Amino acid sequence: AVGSPIPQLPGNPSFIVKAPGDGSDAGVLRIGPSAEEISTYKTYQLQPQSLTSGSAPLQDGTPPWNDLGIPACVTDVTSGARLCGEALFDTGAPVSVLEQSAYAGPSPLPSGDQIQVELGNPDSPIGQYGLTISANPQPGSDEFIVLPTSEGNTFTPGTQLFFRYDVYFDPVRGQVGLRAH
Repeated sequence: AVGSPIPQLPGNPSFIVKAPGDGSDAGVLRIGPSAEEISTYKTYQLQPQSLTSGSAPLQDGTPPWNDLGIPACVTDVTSGARLCGEALFDTGAPVSVLEQSAYAGPSPLPSGDQIQVELGNPDSPIGQYGLTISANPQPGSDEFIVLPTSEGNTFTPGTQLFFRYDVYFDPVRGQVGLRAH
């Protein structure tokens, strides 16, 4: 598997992804941010990934972290459905996807429904936001696809997360962080 080239640069730098905000068409990838800038983020500590689970260090030996290990819940306030699982902050995933083993409701979630997203520990989330699904839901904006799974429950917020937050990744310490735009 090909790992991200950024953590394999000399010194294994941390990095920040700043997606474009409203009205902007350019984002920023900051490699090696200062400690002062990092201190402005709410962070979550990932757990080390077991090498026995089939994972492997990056090509340069950087240890793997369980980046599908951030607690997350998506609550459909309108229907009362609460879908929780482990989140993955994936810069390459445009669509918000929930994989749920015990969900029998509609997919995508219906237009007009009010949605609340919580990321991180429930008692101290690193991020939370709400939205109402529009009459014509858009991937990366307000569309939530729910897929059945026989695996564990997961949530990939997709670009929806990156349009709301600057996202910090530290491949050496196994931390992710959020800071609202």
